[in-house]
Amino acid sequence: MKKNILFIISTLRCGGAEHALVSLLNVFDYEKYNVDLLILCQEGMFYRKEIPEQVNVIQPDLSISAVLEPTPQNMLKCLKSRRLIYVWMHIKRIIDKMLHHKDIQNNFWSNYWEKYGQYVHPLKKEYDASIGYLEGLANYFCIDKVNAKCKIGWMHTNYADSAQNKKMDEKYFPQFNYMVTMSEPATKTLKKEFPEISDQIYTIHNILDKKEVIHLAHESVEEIKKEDEEVILVSVGNVLPAKGYDMAVEACEKLVHSGLKVKWYVVGRKDKEELINEKIKNYSLQDKFIMLGMKKNPYKYMNAADIYVQCSRYEGFSTTIREAKMLCKPIVATDCQGINDQIENGINGTLVGMNAESICQGILKLANNKKIMEAYTTKLMEDSKNETDMNVELKKLYDLIG
Repeated sequence: MKKNILFIISTLRCGGAEHALVSLLNVFDYEKYNVDLLILCQEGMFYRKEIPEQVNVIQPDLSISAVLEPTPQNMLKCLKSRRLIYVWMHIKRIIDKMLHHKDIQNNFWSNYWEKYGQYVHPLKKEYDASIGYLEGLANYFCIDKVNAKCKIGWMHTNYADSAQNKKMDEKYFPQFNYMVTMSEPATKTLKKEFPEISDQIYTIHNILDKKEVIHLAHESVEEIKKEDEEVILVSVGNVLPAKGYDMAVEACEKLVHSGLKVKWYVVGRKDKEELINEKIKNYSLQDKFIMLGMKKNPYKYMNAADIYVQCSRYEGFSTTIREAKMLCKPIVATDCQGINDQIENGINGTLVGMNAESICQGILKLANNKKIMEAYTTKLMEDSKNETDMNVELKKLYDLIG
């Protein structure tokens, strides 16, 4: 008899965890498992069409939508059904966001769930395993609102570097049968933060289909037209403070000032783009630092790069670095956890300090010495032969499910 599995995620917007889940679902064993997927917030369903047809996507009931996604349409439904408590919660939420101090803002959704999660109805179906596939709401919902024999929580970031609500997590994490992170350093950090559950914490690397990545990478790219002697830089990642695009713009200005003929393309959701756009304008880099927005296939842009650049301030495990390695691209990246466990400085890539000058110098070192770039590519091609089979990571998850 097939086991019934539930995956829970906050959104399917353009993001690393969302992409990792879709990749996992596309190689899951549907002969052994019936899989339901609950997407708590329906806005911006970037990866919706990528979900395989074998997955039963659950439509959130009004209590979930009203609490977690209080759009005007959902509030109107609440008014029509006389569920006025949800309308009041929405008003209170707006006031909280306006008045509360920074710490509350950083942990807004966890605090909000603590206050109002009680008004979300539990799911009626019983599962053999329920998986909260993202830190925060998905994990809290998994514990509070799902009846399952086995519950698995997932962290897609390094706990110490991200603004998590530890007081709340100390209450929730021990209730999971297992906690999963996507890298050994992230697992080590989580065990240090929660030593009492260290035996329940496991590492499962994000599932990536290497053949599919390489296949998609060879699609044509219309937006990038390389001129003679021009160096093409590409970065992939949503425009958020953690991704360091403010440093990238400053580094780009230094590259131009050095005389390097360069264009730097960014692929990713534009969440916090105002500061970046202002910097681009101030440095007159409109035709040098080009933000392309979200793309269904980021691999073809990565493949068009002479150098792949990642300027992150922190990462749990940088999937984009792993993808760039699969494509054997010369890499310049900031020296932070989640990256430095994948890049050996001077061997298969260049690690730099977390500032514009270091990023600039790292890029110049490669751009001015093609032999280094060729050596990195050769090393990455050799390493790719030893890439971990995704079935090894899948088996780890199947073993936890039981």
